[in-house]
Amino acid sequence: MRKISIIFPMAGLGSRFGYTFKPFLLATDETFIELAKKPFDRLIHYGFTPEYYFIVRESQEKDFNVSQRLHELFPNDIIHCLTIGNTNGPLQTLQAAIQKYNLSGESFVCDCDHAICIDPLIQNFNLLKTYDVLIPTWNITTNEYLNWGKVKLSDTGEILDFCEKETIDGYLKGLIGCYLFYNIKDLLNYSSANENISDVLKCMLLQNKPLKIISITKAEFFGTPSALEIYRFKRAQQYTLFIDIDGTLIHQTERTILPGAFDKINEWQSYGHRIILTTARRDEHMKEIIKILSNNYIYYDDIINNLPPGPRYVINDRKPYLPYYSMAQGIILDRNKGLLDITLHTDTPQIVKILEGASFAQVYLVENKKHKFIRKYISKSPELNMHVDILKRQCDDLKRLNFYKKDLCPTILNEYESPSEYYYDMEYLDEFHKLSEFSSDIIYRVLPFILDDLHENVYCYGKIITHDKRYEWLENYMNEKVLPKFPILTALDPIIQSFFEQKIIKLNDKHYKPIPEYLNKIMNYQKIFPELAPEFVCPIHGDLTLENILYHPKNGSYRLIDPSGSRYMDAIEMDTAKLFQSLICDYVSWMNKEDLITILSENEFIIDDMYLIDKYHMVKHIYSPIEYQKGLFYMSTYFIRMVPFMYHKSKQHALFVLLLATFHLDSINYNYKPL
Repeated sequence: MRKISIIFPMAGLGSRFGYTFKPFLLATDETFIELAKKPFDRLIHYGFTPEYYFIVRESQEKDFNVSQRLHELFPNDIIHCLTIGNTNGPLQTLQAAIQKYNLSGESFVCDCDHAICIDPLIQNFNLLKTYDVLIPTWNITTNEYLNWGKVKLSDTGEILDFCEKETIDGYLKGLIGCYLFYNIKDLLNYSSANENISDVLKCMLLQNKPLKIISITKAEFFGTPSALEIYRFKRAQQYTLFIDIDGTLIHQTERTILPGAFDKINEWQSYGHRIILTTARRDEHMKEIIKILSNNYIYYDDIINNLPPGPRYVINDRKPYLPYYSMAQGIILDRNKGLLDITLHTDTPQIVKILEGASFAQVYLVENKKHKFIRKYISKSPELNMHVDILKRQCDDLKRLNFYKKDLCPTILNEYESPSEYYYDMEYLDEFHKLSEFSSDIIYRVLPFILDDLHENVYCYGKIITHDKRYEWLENYMNEKVLPKFPILTALDPIIQSFFEQKIIKLNDKHYKPIPEYLNKIMNYQKIFPELAPEFVCPIHGDLTLENILYHPKNGSYRLIDPSGSRYMDAIEMDTAKLFQSLICDYVSWMNKEDLITILSENEFIIDDMYLIDKYHMVKHIYSPIEYQKGLFYMSTYFIRMVPFMYHKSKQHALFVLLLATFHLDSINYNYKPL
């Protein structure tokens, strides 16, 4: 056996991964260094005895116990671990190892952030008699130039130059950090001022040293967060297929191969899928089975027999880097039908961006075959069942609103449900932005047109509430939606409790009554003049905030997103109340702010005066005085209902919405002369 050295310089700081020790990061179920080393295990089959050298910083050895861990990972290999101080780059790191171990002769120098098929290098090993270095290269596009070290080639393949991340003109190929040197000791002849191996190669080129590039066609890269994500996606596209034999591959009684078996299994195997055949057949019957499979050239990786004839469950964990991707599926075929009609979904959607979600759903901008769409996803569990139902209802509402008017909402592209998860996909609206992100001038110019559109196409499907039933509707709303919150709120915090007791609330040096007193006065008045009750019910959006209206500034179109919280027929005033959260109370300005309130005592507070202004003059071109009063009332009750959610965010937010509710309920009472 012929000795060969494999050197892994691992003293980098791992800045792209938060300055952790990159070789021990998990790519999937294996570490970077395990994946990087695995291709060299094949050297034994070529008659070599590999000896491994790992070079790390002293601080890395101390923090990560590198030497012991490497011996645990590779117990059957000859390995050495060298600790060094700080160096100015990979070349100086390598030179330290060469001097320490007096290394010479044929050697690989390989990074730990990729795994390449080294067969082309080994197959050209005899070229080391002619060339000093065999240099593996990878085909790259111009968009990738900034992420790669590169070699510049002539039209005939002659090496003209080397460079790192900078851009140079000409025909370029990417340098894979896995060089094969004829004599590794030659690196001691170059100044350590040369930081990278590519710098040395450039010097060697200027010295007319013979160098040879070798094209690599099989490799995996995981050295940056984005490359790691791509690697994981590719791994996820390789399935494990458990395929029954009798009645699925082989006819149950005739013992012939069923339609599609040969073609489908060959197709799946070509994608890199692992084929595991399963059967209830006992050991004594397996010779016949294997003979039939062999005679018909049916490929498989393994066979599991002696299984019970009953149902077979596949249980798998959901991968955190593929949170929306189903990791266990089942296909049930009629007996003896064969595999002909089975189509596996081999295209794994890639997350482009994680978006802000709600109701425990995760929202992703996803790309699939260069087509972008939005996926709203939720995993199922007993504690999330209610939120699964909310997400399903939201999908139905989007379809329903689009039925009332085409393109009122994004188009639903797909809906999927299994025992473990639910998601729906909808169109991605490029160049649309939340209406809340635009100036006030645009908001107040666009909003009347949107509301007119809703009145004409959605709110028109209504049922009138007769005058004698209006107070009953309002009373039911209070009893079902608002009053049941009081015991929950008072149990949250002593200061919150003070808003519901017979105490005076002092806000910015003005005195206000407890919330129940305002509500009781309003409800008593409504028995005689139910002016705050809706006149009719109809389909509504349910969460019509400025954040849930997308607007296209170039063509003036809009879309409504994320309908939620309404009954199938509800009051328009509920949509008004949600808009008032943005228009009157400037929801965006405080939702993610931390210091909202100065708490002087359990019933004395100070907030910014900007939130305590009557803003009717801003919306009077959209809403009448009575519509304005209704909007304030239902907005205030929304704020009361929101307190538990806000308290989960922070105590400041919970108190803030209670103060807003108190202020606006007071203003409604003050203006009762009459409405």
